[in-house]
Amino acid sequence: MLSNLKGIEKVANMYKRIFLSLAAISVLSQASAVTIESSEVEVINFTDSFRVEVNKSLTGYSIPTSKSADATSESGDYYSRIQIDFTGYGDQVTLSYTIDQKRDGPHYDDAGEPGDWGYSIGWGFVAFRVDSNTTYELSGFYDVEDVNAAGYTYFQCYLDDFDGGGPSLFNSEQLSGATADERFDLGSRDGDDKSILSGSLSGTLLAHSEHWFYFKASTDGADLEDKGASAVGEVVLKIGGGAPGNDSVPDGGVTAALLGLALIGMATARRRLAG
Repeated sequence: MLSNLKGIEKVANMYKRIFLSLAAISVLSQASAVTIESSEVEVINFTDSFRVEVNKSLTGYSIPTSKSADATSESGDYYSRIQIDFTGYGDQVTLSYTIDQKRDGPHYDDAGEPGDWGYSIGWGFVAFRVDSNTTYELSGFYDVEDVNAAGYTYFQCYLDDFDGGGPSLFNSEQLSGATADERFDLGSRDGDDKSILSGSLSGTLLAHSEHWFYFKASTDGADLEDKGASAVGEVVLKIGGGAPGNDSVPDGGVTAALLGLALIGMATARRRLAG
């Protein structure tokens, strides 16, 4: 009888540990609730003043979303594109934008007069709320490769607590007009003509406040020697996930399986006690 009681005590302690594990897994498995209030992205490609500007805008996407906005010139040689990917995984939501651009230089009319320089522009905006105080983490870059002479390179990004007022959670604006093959990273101060940086790349979003997230990236010709440029970039906002950089993984049904085992074990222990 004594050995049976000791065995039952061991079983009880084992399932106690299982229940404690279940509690921890349950907390990790709760996804951060993010509500998209409004969203928009626009891409513009302008080849020169003698041809039509091409632009495309998308509005009203939610989580999950995977779509692209594409403004390509009539010739197909020049473009401004943004790939949008909004995903939820575990307790983290990721808002991701991938930038791909190519522009030409100035063109001339029949009289030899130059037209405007080609340019490529892309921007995105999303307004959202979270249901509890939640961490955020921002990252991104914009990298331009000039054909020959340096053009104008511009990269801006901000994250605001619109309802809370006060300074931006993060604000960055960089502009260069004299550096060939310019690259801007979020969090750096690399602009020759403008370099504004405030706030933090990671921090806390307050529950129920409306937050505004915006970015803009553009490349533009600077002089008559400019023969065009291409650019790639990315802007990512991660919401939730605990401490910035901590990506939680869904339990994939493990919680339910462990709970079932625990209930079976408790029933077995009761039968033994009754016997």
